[in-house]
Amino acid sequence: AIQTEPSQTEPDHQVKDFSPRPISPETFTARGKDLMDNNKPTEAIDQFTKALALDYGYIQALKYRIHAYKMLGLTDLAKKDQTLLTSL
Repeated sequence: AIQTEPSQTEPDHQVKDFSPRPISPETFTARGKDLMDNNKPTEAIDQFTKALALDYGYIQALKYRIHAYKMLGLTDLAKKDQTLLTSL
């Protein structure tokens, strides 16, 4: 018999992950920098934080996050990151 409907046990189709860039601190930092260039410091902080979650000592992400915090007037967070930066 010819099957006209998809089987319940088989997925309808597989979607491959075609990420344009690998997940890395550099990737998240580049995304964050693009967001900063588009005046979106809040969203940029999220990307820099993700970069730092992958590599806690990634200096570029830390420097950009400090700048983003300062743009938003979050001086306490900027000072905390500055302290971390000087300890690296």
